[in-house]
Amino acid sequence: MSTDNILMTRAEAAADFERVRRQAALKELFGWLRGESVKLLSYEDVRARLHARETGRRTLEDIPLDAIVGSAGRYHEFTRGFLPGKHVSRSRWGRVKLAMTGMRGVPPIEAYRVGGAYFVQDGNHRVSVAREMGNDTIQAYVTEVHSEVAIGPELDTKALIIAAEQAEFLQRTGARSVLPDTDLRLTATGQYPVLLEHINVHRYFMSEAAGHDVSMAEGLQHWHDEVYAPVVELVRERDLLSDFPERTEADLYLWLTLHRDELADELGWDVDLDAAASSLGVPLADTRRPARDRLEQVLESGTDPATRDPQRERIVRDLLVVTDGGAGGSRAIGLGLAIATREEARLYGLAIDDGKLDDAGRRAVRETFDHRCTSASCSGQLVFAAGNATDAIVERSRLADLVVTPYLREKSSNLPATLRALLRRCPRPVLCVPAPRPGETEPTQPIARILLAYDASPKADEALQIAAYLAGWWDMQLTVLTVAELARSAKSIEGRARKSLESLNVTADYLRRRGNVANAVLKAAREREADMLLMGGYGHGAALNLVLGSATIDVLERTELPVLVCQ
Repeated sequence: MSTDNILMTRAEAAADFERVRRQAALKELFGWLRGESVKLLSYEDVRARLHARETGRRTLEDIPLDAIVGSAGRYHEFTRGFLPGKHVSRSRWGRVKLAMTGMRGVPPIEAYRVGGAYFVQDGNHRVSVAREMGNDTIQAYVTEVHSEVAIGPELDTKALIIAAEQAEFLQRTGARSVLPDTDLRLTATGQYPVLLEHINVHRYFMSEAAGHDVSMAEGLQHWHDEVYAPVVELVRERDLLSDFPERTEADLYLWLTLHRDELADELGWDVDLDAAASSLGVPLADTRRPARDRLEQVLESGTDPATRDPQRERIVRDLLVVTDGGAGGSRAIGLGLAIATREEARLYGLAIDDGKLDDAGRRAVRETFDHRCTSASCSGQLVFAAGNATDAIVERSRLADLVVTPYLREKSSNLPATLRALLRRCPRPVLCVPAPRPGETEPTQPIARILLAYDASPKADEALQIAAYLAGWWDMQLTVLTVAELARSAKSIEGRARKSLESLNVTADYLRRRGNVANAVLKAAREREADMLLMGGYGHGAALNLVLGSATIDVLERTELPVLVCQ
């Protein structure tokens, strides 16, 4: 080869170097603008953080260039893609390029393997040139490095921090040997110390109860069995990972416990994990799925007392009852307590403070609430809320399967704007309890006879399921009323309800009426001496019903009975 050809080849290598050097400068600039490092990871730093150890085993193999994430000595000279930085010698890089494209070739590099990631011990320039040439692999003498924590080619600064925290957690807890079948992987930085704190707090209380120090192994196992495993079971039961596909069960354990504490601080109630799970990152309208699922499962199990599954009887697990301190609120509390006692539900009380209550008034409301809960042998929690009543109820309805609220009809019998707004916005079934009129006493008889106004709409079908549950599992007398509207046949609508209830072995009486829906409902309720009405939507969507004046609104304005409205 002539001198001119050699000079030309060196010039080409130099040009290649300048090109990739400019690429490196751009990478560094963009990384700086984003606040991210584009440098290679330091092998010694990674090894120390992961408490990894070299095994001494050394093999010759081809390794993927994309899996090389760091260097033992020159990690500050190259970018993550092994583009040369400003401290890399152009002449040396060029000589390596000439060698790798010439007849002599180059020897294999030296590398460490930690999990699925590689770190260059010797041969950084060879890796840089190989990447520039577009190669996929490079030959290397590989030394195995053992780590308790699995890492891969995607390892970056954030992933390294998480891996380091995981390694520290494993070393301090011995979780690999104590819980070999439990996956405690976390995907966010700073969470392993939080998880360790959970375990240490649990150990502390165990030690206090035992009167001696509990070992980490014993405390970890007990924490897993009594605290962690039930939450994971809840995560699986609710299929929460499908809503958070990039997260792990351990992530959701920490998120659920934190979310529960935040809800407790925000709402003023003690909140259990089951209720917290219902509102974790799920749109408000979708959080009723578990209650609907429970209802369907119970109905599918049948209504025969001999075959009922007691573990599946609790359709209402959490109930929100609203009180204003008046007669309507008293009646709402009474109905709420009756339901909570029957369903073994948690009762959340919400007292609306319109600014007229002084300290003595608030104290009286609380004492009355607590006394009635104690008398009913029901555990209830009461908080006060000021400001917009509808906002307060809707916000707290996230924790409930049913909302029980009083309402005071205005002199014109029109429905209060607050109840209209609640029915428009609340995704929960709302049991609307009219306050007794002046001079009337609060009804004391238990609810035993229910009237369902049914029109085969989706919301009416939901009300039909609730009616079937009350008739089949609470042994209530059920009457199903259908009213002919427009071209729809009351007979065919009744037939649909009858078929559905008979398939569930639920007995009911059936009435067919014509004319105004609200008039027919109120007349049938008087005839059958109903204690409660169930209603879905009639004709239009929920929002349109409220705008146009639906039969449900008409009934609420005129009845003395509590009305369960399926939203």
